[in-house]
Amino acid sequence: MSALTTLLTTYRQAAVTERGKGTDFEGLILCYLRNEATCV
Repeated sequence: MSALTTLLTTYRQAAVTERGKGTDFEGLILCYLRNEATCV
């Protein structure tokens, strides 16, 4: 299992609702985009 798969599985298990799952995923993507060196 890749690190991303493990992280997404953890998010799925922790989410109480589908909306919560989406909100958590959006936060993950925002964090990635803010810290990715090639994304300007």
